[in-house]
Order: sequence, then structure tokens, then C-alpha cells
Amino acid sequence: MMTNKKLLNLHCPDILSITGYAALFTILFIIIFGVVSVVIPNRFFARMIPISFLDYLFLILTSLLLGTYMSLHIYHKNNNIACDVYVTTGWFASYLGFGCSFCNKILIFMLGIAGVANYIEPYKYIISSFGILIMALALIHKLRLMHNLFKLNL
Repeated sequence: MMTNKKLLNLHCPDILSITGYAALFTILFIIIFGVVSVVIPNRFFARMIPISFLDYLFLILTSLLLGTYMSLHIYHKNNNIACDVYVTTGWFASYLGFGCSFCNKILIFMLGIAGVANYIEPYKYIISSFGILIMALALIHKLRLMHNLFKLNL
């Protein structure tokens, strides 16, 4: 019984630091992605399509998942590149949900205005939902890896 309390006391600061880093990264990502995608109005960038409730929702969910993943990655660095690739892919897909498709010069260069209007804009919230799902699965995988590591150390 004494060892369980001792282990709990040892891991409590770790949980607080992970939570603190997650909150810090989430706020940072909300500000950065919100300003660049003009979900947060500013004078540096312009948006060609109006902002909807789903834009705010996807911005918050993307930032929350990415901030939590980054805090876990700082706490438990490993060489699992697959999680990083999934998170990057999920972030790019979810960015299409709250970002302005017509303002994205890379999409315009690859698909043209007609391609973005026909292939990206009607399905951007579905693409973003898949991106958030991919990021959530990568976060769950990262948590399972950490749980197995803690189980082996106990």
C-alpha cells in the first residue's frame, strides 16, 4: 500500500506538467492557426468566405488534440515516427476545415479555383472530421505506448 502512494506522489508532478504544456500549446495553436486562417479577425490576413460555427469548433478541436499530443511528445520522446506522420496528416486535413480554401495558395496552385470550388469546398468539413479522427487515434496510440512503458517500469 505504501508503494502505491509513493508512485502516485512521483507521477503527480508529471501529470501537472503534461497538463500545463498541453494548455500552453493549445492556446498557442489557437492563436497561431486562428490568426493565419482569419478565424480570429486581424489586419494582417483577409478571408474570402464567411466564418461559421464549425470553423471555430474545428479550430478548437484541432488545437486541443495537437497541443495534447505535443505535450505528451515532450514528456515521452520515442522514435515512433508513425504517430508523428499521422498527427501531421491529421493536422493538414483538419486545417482544411477551418481554413479558407480559396485563400490557400497551395491548393489553388495544385487544383485551380474550379478544382478547389468543386472538390475541396463542399467536402471540407468531412475532410476535417477525418483529420481530427486521425489525430485522436494517434493520441490514443501515444497514450497506450506511455501506459505500456509505465506498466513495465512498475
